[in-house]
Amino acid sequence: MTTANTSDPEKNTLLKKREEQIEKKEKEILEKLSKVAKLSQDEARKMLLSELQKDLTEEIAKKIRSAEERIKLESGEKAREILAEAMRHAATSYTAESYPART
Repeated sequence: MTTANTSDPEKNTLLKKREEQIEKKEKEILEKLSKVAKLSQDEARKMLLSELQKDLTEEIAKKIRSAEERIKLESGEKAREILAEAMRHAATSYTAESYPART
């Protein structure tokens, strides 16, 4: 069993990258706050609504991609079921026609 080692170079690289992302986001937020402090109420509302619309659009796109993937999987399974049923039906019909009942 391996244990987590904080001196692991890969882990340190990931942590450093995450720290840089956080610092970048913090800087962006401070810049936005600075802008907002200078905005009128209507300008701030428009900016907020624009950000909200962008976030919602991204979330909707994610849900659509997820639904499309699920549909692809389900349709593939359904197609295999239909094909298997058709093959069973064809085999049964072929057998019945090939070997007619003798009387």
